[in-house]
Amino acid sequence: MKIIESSPVYPVIYDNKKRVCSLPPIINGEHSKMSAETKNILIEVTAVDEQRALNTLNCLVSGFAIYNDKQIVTPVMEERTLTTNI
Repeated sequence: MKIIESSPVYPVIYDNKKRVCSLPPIINGEHSKMSAETKNILIEVTAVDEQRALNTLNCLVSGFAIYNDKQIVTPVMEERTLTTNI
């Protein structure tokens, strides 16, 4: 895990059986992989600031929303304009 080996501390999320669910920035563990039968998920977002984290979370939740037959309005999605140099 060269990406975190020089860090004195790093975040880790365990479940109630002490299995690693998330070790940002290391992801996609065998225990937490998803399948067509998955009913509950934890979406964990790591970012350098809150707005970037919220933007990323909004994109992820929007992507999952197309698979949901229930109407749940979350998170609040506000319209915004982006300008680029491209």
